[in-house]
Amino acid sequence: MDKILIAEDNPVLLKILTAGLKKYEKKFETITAMNGQEAIEILEQTPVDLLITDIQMPKVDGLALLAYMNENHPEVPCIVMTAHGTPQLKEKLRKDVLRFIEKPFEIEDLVKTILPALKRDVPEGTLLGISVTSFLQMIEMEQKTCLLEVESEKGKGFFYFEDGVLYDAVYGEAKGLEAALRLIPMDNAKIRFKNVGKVKKRIARRINQELISLIMEAMRLKDEGADETKEFDLQSYTSGLTNTAQEAVGIVEADLRETEKAVSEAYGEKTTVDVAEMETRRKETVFTPVREEAVINLKTHVGRLKTISGYRAAAIMNHTGEILESDAADDAVDINYISAVFNDIFLSADRACDRIGFDSAAETTVVTPKGNIIIRSSDPGAGTHIHVITILHPKGNVALMKMEMERILPAVVAALD
Repeated sequence: MDKILIAEDNPVLLKILTAGLKKYEKKFETITAMNGQEAIEILEQTPVDLLITDIQMPKVDGLALLAYMNENHPEVPCIVMTAHGTPQLKEKLRKDVLRFIEKPFEIEDLVKTILPALKRDVPEGTLLGISVTSFLQMIEMEQKTCLLEVESEKGKGFFYFEDGVLYDAVYGEAKGLEAALRLIPMDNAKIRFKNVGKVKKRIARRINQELISLIMEAMRLKDEGADETKEFDLQSYTSGLTNTAQEAVGIVEADLRETEKAVSEAYGEKTTVDVAEMETRRKETVFTPVREEAVINLKTHVGRLKTISGYRAAAIMNHTGEILESDAADDAVDINYISAVFNDIFLSADRACDRIGFDSAAETTVVTPKGNIIIRSSDPGAGTHIHVITILHPKGNVALMKMEMERILPAVVAALD
């Protein structure tokens, strides 16, 4: 029987997934892991036929786990659960073992992705792996700041990202745009990366094109049989660009030594890490177990929300959707499930706001005929990142609830700091 490994650090979501997939137990067996490190330990002992993983996880995150799969189990298909829109590239760019499913999703939608992946007819001994383009897209979607090492029999190079934006690339003597266009089409490449904070010394951005346009151009050059041994013709690539884009390409010609020096000063000579030792440097705060006195305070704050007219349920959770305190006055409301689903919706809205230049989302309100759902986030500058969710009857006092949620958030953060 096929074995499926699911790596997800949100215990509520993991419980929902395993319960939902139980009715398919005659088709496949489900194994679970709470993070990438635990998943790797399982993979070292148990062969699996499919990996399903989240990206944001403690200890070893999803990207590091996928890099491990790419190097050690390149034939195993992988499905990534993401809160962001899936890549909209041409089908020819999806010839690897990676698939995406966007949160929130129904179990049936996940099954429709699982079954075709398990039925892939791959000859024994065939090495497929995850393409460089897929890794680049995931870094962009997850807004990572990292160094990405790409190595194949043709050579080794690096990409540098800041908050999901491709800043620079190095490949032998090539740099910037030229290096990126050579690295992107690499087949059967080993992928290693290191999550990093922004370097103290400003690194010049030498690549100013959107990632998707670079990928499409790189694949076009590959299809046309571009010879890597020949000098790369940047002029042919830039001939159709606007004046602004051509000026940006001019930056590529600048000396890369300052970039290399800044990276070296910040991270030393070692630019990769053992995947088993990697720990993700999340922008958000990683929670430690909540102290007893903090639990009492959280109960008090939830109690204040219960006084609002039309109250049905409420929860305080961390940025991953893990419940820290909850209450439900209505037995028909599954506050754990609602919190997990709508936390992903809020994070998706937050990413969308940031991408259009509206900065971080502070609040999301969903109004339906059967009730209203409100999610409020702590201030982005707060030491602890908290989400508060409340559910009201259709005629509940939404305005007063919003005011009370805004009022208690600083106190909740203070209780957890």
